[in-house]
Amino acid sequence: MWERVQFGLSASVHFLFVPLTIGLILILCILQTCDIYRSNNRLRHLCYFLISIFSVHFTMGVVTGIPLQMQFATHLGPFTKYLRQVFGKILSIEGMSAFFIESAFIGLYYAGFRYFSKKIHMVIAWGICFATHLSGFWILSANAWMQKPVGVSFGQESCTLNSLWGIVTSDVAQAKFFHTMVSGHMVGAMFVMMIGAYWFKNNKFIHDARILLRLGSVVGLWSAIALIISGHHQSRLCAQHQPMKFAVMEGIFESSSTTPLILFSYPDVTQFEHHFCIKIPCLLNILTHHSCDKKIIGIKELMRLNKKKIESGEIGFDLLKKYYPTTDAAAQATIPTVTSIFYGFRVMVGIGFLLLTYFIYGTIFLKKKSSYSNLFLTITRWIWPLPWVAILCGWFVVEHGRQPWVVYERIPTHMAILKSSHQASIKMTFFILLVFYVVLIILSIVITKKLICQREKLTKF
Repeated sequence: MWERVQFGLSASVHFLFVPLTIGLILILCILQTCDIYRSNNRLRHLCYFLISIFSVHFTMGVVTGIPLQMQFATHLGPFTKYLRQVFGKILSIEGMSAFFIESAFIGLYYAGFRYFSKKIHMVIAWGICFATHLSGFWILSANAWMQKPVGVSFGQESCTLNSLWGIVTSDVAQAKFFHTMVSGHMVGAMFVMMIGAYWFKNNKFIHDARILLRLGSVVGLWSAIALIISGHHQSRLCAQHQPMKFAVMEGIFESSSTTPLILFSYPDVTQFEHHFCIKIPCLLNILTHHSCDKKIIGIKELMRLNKKKIESGEIGFDLLKKYYPTTDAAAQATIPTVTSIFYGFRVMVGIGFLLLTYFIYGTIFLKKKSSYSNLFLTITRWIWPLPWVAILCGWFVVEHGRQPWVVYERIPTHMAILKSSHQASIKMTFFILLVFYVVLIILSIVITKKLICQREKLTKF
């Protein structure tokens, strides 16, 4: 248990920093491109400020990524050994290409303020952006493969990679990459709007604050629309490739061709029914299959199908059976935790539509005004963490909804974990890491706040 908790902690903390760097570098590249057409250095100074913020969180992402990488060996040893051809190659390519390019270009970008022309400086900025997204592409391709294992052959001792191209061009990999990158863009947009609101409230750098607020609202609006569209596409893929996860996050207990979209309810897992249910009839069928004729399979029927697969000894399910005393217990284990996934999915979607409304207001109604209302600025300063909440809820739904599989319907999670007899030491290292991560988060907040509050000391180059 503690192995999984520790790995989950490390992954969650690491992913607090990654989306911000993805979003900030896109904002910076847009400003750097606009700087080519400006005769003054106003945007140049703003770019220097943003790359300083970016560097802080990029460093924190690297530091938190090191324990995460090590835990693949210490906690997920059987998983790493069996899938070394898949994960070893993908993560090696990510490290040797994307990460090295990103690190080198950051150094060149800092030097560019003094030694390069604006056009070369812009090319370097877009090079960082490309490397950042390329890094995410390889990592997300590996994660998407765990959701839909393609391009490999499963053997007794190891998994053989047959087609790397098949892995990276999978429909799940492409959808996951686009959705995750755009979520990072929203985080960056919300973050720079928070900075602009702070400056506007305190009557500092008014011109730059207006730039950040307007640019952030435009990028945020595009991101919110793209996220809703790509999220819908991902849900349809989930219904196709992972019907159990889809049924759980939508709260579908019974199979039906007229399945309603449940907006809110209290799902009773013991009785397989909903209480206090607010729903729209037949809408889920329309959204998922674009018709009311095709059936959506519910949890109860999926559990019966999984029981048959266990009894017949189907690949993957025969391994799952070893960890449970009876076939019924194994079949019951194929249902993830319904309540947490059901609500986590709705929190994520609810925040998405809330931020869409916010960005529409910021883009359309405030674009024509020379000043922003105190209410809007106050709201901006309070809601900026919401994209992180939505992202963490989304990752929880994706990863926890795949359980009890680490590779969907091929390798059970129990099989991937290195069993240790030293649970006390693992528990101790968990709390040590917890303290370490809390210190890192506090340190990043303090440094970022200092950079925002004392920006005038930063732009001397």
